[in-house]
Amino acid sequence: MAERDSINSTLKVVAPILLAVISLIGVVVQTDWFAALVAPDPVPVATVVVTQIVGEPPTPEDVETEPVAEEATVTEEATATEEAIATATPVPLPLVEVFPQVGLGKDFDYINSPATFSAEITNGNCVHSGVYGLKMTYAIKNSGSAGWGVLWVDTPDNSIDFLGHDELVFWVKGGAGSERFKVTMSDSLQQTKGLDSSSLLVLSRDWQEVRVPLENFGSVNLGLLTSLTFDVSIKNTGGQLCIDDISFE
Repeated sequence: MAERDSINSTLKVVAPILLAVISLIGVVVQTDWFAALVAPDPVPVATVVVTQIVGEPPTPEDVETEPVAEEATVTEEATATEEAIATATPVPLPLVEVFPQVGLGKDFDYINSPATFSAEITNGNCVHSGVYGLKMTYAIKNSGSAGWGVLWVDTPDNSIDFLGHDELVFWVKGGAGSERFKVTMSDSLQQTKGLDSSSLLVLSRDWQEVRVPLENFGSVNLGLLTSLTFDVSIKNTGGQLCIDDISFE
């Protein structure tokens, strides 16, 4: 009897402890710590990420083909552009096209009353060759005068050197064929000489080449030339002149 009472007393003490331990085990099993402890080793995260990113590595041909093609296209376009620029023929300025040896000279015109006058470098019917020609339209009364020419007074040497040439050459035609004009040269020593067209040619409505020996300009110093002009000054006259392809030969 005493022994049974002793067992019962022991059970009363041990039973609550066992129940507490069992409850604790249940809680531990439900926790992440326990799950991680008993679960199999996972695949490392780094390995998964690398596998997804890398996949099958591309071949060198796949990597290089597209950039090389782009580079080749750009290079071909650049080469074509450079060749086009190198071979393009520049279009000359109007004055240079009419008078290729003008250098740094500038064209000008003048009017002394009573006169009306206009001069323009045009691509109209006053072109003998090339793209441009000089058109002069005028009406002179009494002592009036006018003209068009080229000045070299603003160049570094304040003149231009045409020594070594023998002739002044140009092409000319008239609107009516009865017009008259002068060709005048001046130098930096204030020497001037004008030649009347009547001593050079009989003007017509057709293009004519005029060759004037430079010795006809007398003492004008061709190494210090400051101006070349085409003047109209015969009173009570009017008309139109076309001049093109001016040169020293």
